[in-house]
Amino acid sequence: MIVRVRTLIAAAAFAAAASLPFGAFVAAQEPDFDAPPPPQLFGIDLGISVYRPELGNCQLCHGWNGLGGNAFEDNAGRQWDPGPSLVDSKMTAEEMIEMISCGKLGHSIMPQYLEDAWKPERPCWGKTTADVPDTERAGLWGAPLYPDEIEAVVLWIQTAYQGKVFSLEHCLLYFGAPDALGCNYLR
Repeated sequence: MIVRVRTLIAAAAFAAAASLPFGAFVAAQEPDFDAPPPPQLFGIDLGISVYRPELGNCQLCHGWNGLGGNAFEDNAGRQWDPGPSLVDSKMTAEEMIEMISCGKLGHSIMPQYLEDAWKPERPCWGKTTADVPDTERAGLWGAPLYPDEIEAVVLWIQTAYQGKVFSLEHCLLYFGAPDALGCNYLR
């Protein structure tokens, strides 16, 4: 089973157990890592976790509200252009999955997030490392994502940002708190 999902299961089990009275907490069972994860850890919730700094950190370049990020300088002093607005994106889910998996070089760089991308068993835009030199591929950014995490973040992007005005409901989901100060402008 996927390590990150195991971590999310353990965190969810701990959070659930922590809300119980002490006697119930003592009786709580350890999470069963061989059982399928609860459905709330897939879909939108997983997509939000990928989008936020916890996993993929998409918000760094695309903004927490999907409107595009701010230019920034990395620890090596390199300047990075912000990512484009996801609100204005016309990409299909399949195109987004390919872009996130494989990355893209250009005016602004979209890093590669799928470790197995560009390999013969997972070509990108029909090409492999044999067809495209390293200097023409974006390369991995931080820890790679799993295919289910990439699909989940695309679900989040298409649900909350693409072609939409960011809503209070989505803002509260993103921040995970009913009193999130970042959402006050939407109230």
